[in-house]
Amino acid sequence: MLIKKCISAAAMILVASTSHAWNLIYAHDVNGNATVGSLQALRTAAKNGASVKIVTHEPGVHFWNAPCAQVSVRDDSTQAVVCLGHVDFLVNLNQGPQFGVPLQPPHGANFAANTTGQYAQVDIQTGNGAVLAQKVFRGAISWYVD
Repeated sequence: MLIKKCISAAAMILVASTSHAWNLIYAHDVNGNATVGSLQALRTAAKNGASVKIVTHEPGVHFWNAPCAQVSVRDDSTQAVVCLGHVDFLVNLNQGPQFGVPLQPPHGANFAANTTGQYAQVDIQTGNGAVLAQKVFRGAISWYVD
């Protein structure tokens, strides 16, 4: 019995000590001006293979937490970091009886966000790949690494 308790305690310590948390490494306002952290720290983490996710705010709509499927670290004059991602199947997020109902026609969304404050999204119909909608806005974005 004592051995079981010791093994259980050791396992809990191991899990707790190896748990990973996302860390805010950089944030900027709608114009891409740094508000938290360092763009260089984000660039270094991304170039070293860190997983990246963003939290962006579409004014008047919602905050969106999204993992980056791919990250580009630009070597041009902007020195921007670009996050590319997607949602395979979109559902209605409005509260009420329509919550969770698939949007019609069924479609997903691809997005790109960068450290200059730009966010772009293209909604693509499932099946035929037709572009249903496009939007671009400027927003404050927080960048996290794991």
